[in-house]
Parts: sequence; structure tokens; C-alpha cells
Amino acid sequence: MKNNLIWDKIFKSKGWGKYPAEDLVRFIAKNFDKKKKKSKINILEIGCGPGGNLSYFAKEGFNIYGLDFSLVAIQKANKNLDKNHPKWRGKLIRADILSHNFNKNKFDAIIDNEMSCCLSLNQTTNVYKKLFKSLKKKGKIFLRTFSTKSFGYKTGKKIGYNRYLPLFGAKKMGPQRFSTSRDIDQIFKKNYKILSKEIISRTINKQQNMISEWIVEVEKKNV
Repeated sequence: MKNNLIWDKIFKSKGWGKYPAEDLVRFIAKNFDKKKKKSKINILEIGCGPGGNLSYFAKEGFNIYGLDFSLVAIQKANKNLDKNHPKWRGKLIRADILSHNFNKNKFDAIIDNEMSCCLSLNQTTNVYKKLFKSLKKKGKIFLRTFSTKSFGYKTGKKIGYNRYLPLFGAKKMGPQRFSTSRDIDQIFKKNYKILSKEIISRTINKQQNMISEWIVEVEKKNV
């Protein structure tokens, strides 16, 4: 797959993904800080990259599971975890999220930190239909994804609904999908309850352009 090569190249040349995002730290703190036995909490990150978020989860004492289709990313994540958290518990998987299946009722939380924005809207909806079975009762999802207000939207070649090979912004990351509020509702409308849906933004290029992202917290419905 061409995207594998794109991400292998990125992770070979850049130090991206070394540190957890602040909004993700807030999500973990709000939902799991008061849990007495973190060693029984399973957290999955889809598109885990070189493991910055996983390292944070390991430090906090959670069982960690990471999936990425970049071999370079998985190798870096393994090396980082073994070096800094030698007693970490869990598993790293090199696989394509579109075809990989997880055990039922396995995870307390699933982290999607700008992974599904690389997929089409239909692919993302199908991924979350599949992941529904792998979440425990009232399991949580953290989603961070670009909004249609973000720099790069409607630039470059259009390859699908709100999906581009952008000329600006995240142009080195291959296909990028930009989401409206309604798109997010569509992804989660059947099996999940959206607990919060907020926008965060920051300026770049001397305040000339803005990066705008959705921060979404979701809970599995009892269906």
C-alpha cells in the first residue's frame, strides 16, 4: 500500500509523535485517573505511530495496545517502550485497521489521534462499526480530527468527499479528510453516544493560517 511507504518515510525522517497531546491527557485524567487498578484497564491506540501516547499510557500503568500499518513506527514504539518502560504490558500490532479484527469486549478506551482522517468517511464509519464490538460496556473513544475550517482544506487534488491531497498544512501525510459536525454525527450515530464535541485551533505562519481540529469524546451505547 502506498500509504505505508509515506508513513515509513515520515517516521524515519521526523521525530513526530514523541509526546502525548494535552487534550488526550485531559481525556485520560477525566475518565481513568480515579480508577484504583489501572493494570486492569486496556487502552488501544489506532495509528499509534512511534508511541508517544503509548509511552504516556504505560507510565500511568495501563495495559496498552497499539496498531499501525507502518513497520518503522511499530519498531520505534517497541524500542521506546522497552527502553523507558521495560515492564509495560500489552501488544503492538502492525496491521491495516480496515482488515484487522480485535477480540470482543477487550478495551476500556480507543484513541484515534488523527488516524481516521486519513480514511474516507465511509471507511471511518465502517471502522467504528467494527470497533464497537471490541469496546467494553460504556467504553470510551477519543477522536481528534481536522475540521473543514483547517488550513489545507479544498487545496490540492480532491479524491473524495471532503478528502484531498492538500497542498498546504498536512500535505506530507498523504490523503486527508476534513470533517464537519454532521460528518462526526454520521460516524457515531448508530452505536455510540457523543459526550462532547469541541473545536481547538491555533495559528501558524505568523497568524496567517489556522489549524482547526475536532476533539470528540464518545461512549459505547448499550444496544
